[in-house]
Amino acid sequence: MITAERIAAANEETGVRGYVLLFERKWGTEVEVHLSGLERGARCHMQVIARDGRRDAMGSWYVPYDDGYGEYRGSTMFPRGELSTFEIVGLDGKTVLTIPI
Repeated sequence: MITAERIAAANEETGVRGYVLLFERKWGTEVEVHLSGLERGARCHMQVIARDGRRDAMGSWYVPYDDGYGEYRGSTMFPRGELSTFEIVGLDGKTVLTIPI
């Protein structure tokens, strides 16, 4: 059985809510992110920040759903113990959701 760690956050200013599921792997961490509150057509990317400040891009997408909900997957070379923060960033460069680890 594969177990995942679930960490949630919300940004009252942007109305975006979400959570990440973290799966430890030998090569790093697999990540599944679930988001709501994004407008249809919004374009975003996710990045992870390690405790030492290094960053890793984890993919980009656009929201094709009318209800503004989406599920996205990515991975990072950083092991779970090195993770500090996940950021969901809009096309304009502004962070719409921060998920502290």
